[in-house]
Amino acid sequence: MNEEEKKKLFNELDEIASEKIEQLKSNYLKIRDEYQNTYDWPEIDPIRYEVSLCIMFGLNQAAITLTNHLLENLLKTALIAYYSKDNYPANPNNKTEGLIEMTQDARDKYSDMDLGDCINAVRRAGLIDKKQQKALHEIREGYRNAFSHADKEKIFQEGTVPIQVMNVDDNGISVEEKKTVKIKDLVIGQGIIQAMQAEREAVDYFKKIDYLARKLFDKIFNDSGNS
Repeated sequence: MNEEEKKKLFNELDEIASEKIEQLKSNYLKIRDEYQNTYDWPEIDPIRYEVSLCIMFGLNQAAITLTNHLLENLLKTALIAYYSKDNYPANPNNKTEGLIEMTQDARDKYSDMDLGDCINAVRRAGLIDKKQQKALHEIREGYRNAFSHADKEKIFQEGTVPIQVMNVDDNGISVEEKKTVKIKDLVIGQGIIQAMQAEREAVDYFKKIDYLARKLFDKIFNDSGNS
């Protein structure tokens, strides 16, 4: 790489860094508490950390997708922890084997369970109440399934957007009458609209799952949560 190419590269990097610093200044306070306060739950904390960074730097669709993973990982980990915490074997060969044996039955049962069944299992365990169960099933449909399967019907639901088409041809410019259309039907605009929608919703979604994670941790390990 010659000097001119290096200069071009550094200018590009400076431009990216400047944009992201401005987003960081705008977004950091929105999730400062969630970012700074860990769960003390190493199975879950790295995801919390990365979702926080996604939001800070304006990567909102990535934040929603990773929050979906946080939710599913959280529920499975909670079930495994809840049903394993009192199962440490009496005489393990060593601590590592003891920890593996302790969680074996719960891992076999819950590791590949689908999200809907996980939600119901967490409710049966008394770790969430009926209202939370209902809310999590709504999240499962509206965020997890919608984004994981790129299901525009579920992402946009009945949302609408005004649109006005401009035609340019040899006869000049003509403007069609403004119409209101369903976003799920307007493929050409969905990429931009989805990004805008994610910007509006990513923080609130993450905060809901972050709150749930903290309550589940207390419920399982400190017995301070309320069912």
